[in-house]
Amino acid sequence: MGDAASAIPYLERVTATYASDESLVDLGTAYLAVGRTDDAARAFRRAIDINPSRGDALTYLGLTLTASARQAEAVAILERAVQLNAASGLTFAALSEAYAGVGDTSRAVKAAMVAAERSEDDAGVLKIAGRALLAVKNNAEAARLLTQVVRLNPDDPEVLTNLARAKAALGDTGEASRLLRHALAVRPDYPPARRALRSAR
Repeated sequence: MGDAASAIPYLERVTATYASDESLVDLGTAYLAVGRTDDAARAFRRAIDINPSRGDALTYLGLTLTASARQAEAVAILERAVQLNAASGLTFAALSEAYAGVGDTSRAVKAAMVAAERSEDDAGVLKIAGRALLAVKNNAEAARLLTQVVRLNPDDPEVLTNLARAKAALGDTGEASRLLRHALAVRPDYPPARRALRSAR
């Protein structure tokens, strides 16, 4: 139901008495949803200790480490995850963002393109891949993927702001301003959109 905060106490009780890799992945994703990245990383590591071939746990751990600015560590984990599950668009998207974080532009772009190919209608995957492309200044491809995300989910302020940044970098300042105003209409207190709109003036 999308209420991760309420789920956490129940999942903590489950893992305290029966810590399976499945229950630990569930707990880790709940922690990740509420921003408890250190707790999430611990849960995912415990799941991997129980089941080292658990590709989704490796992917989520990689995403968690990237969110904690530990991209170099995330790269090694996500490369292992790709070996276990080469069909996962999410894993390639996570890897693209980790590569972007360590400055490996060519691999970031390649992984983002694979992610988009694997999951062309998955807004979450395309959002991460687009963010990675924006980070390595591949603005044209970032705009392409993020435009698709906006079609799938038109009211995500982060995506609208990132698409605006890509459009501005490509010289389309009018569309960038429109996207930023839309982001602020959705969420008036969204600081990245406010900052980007001020800099666009």
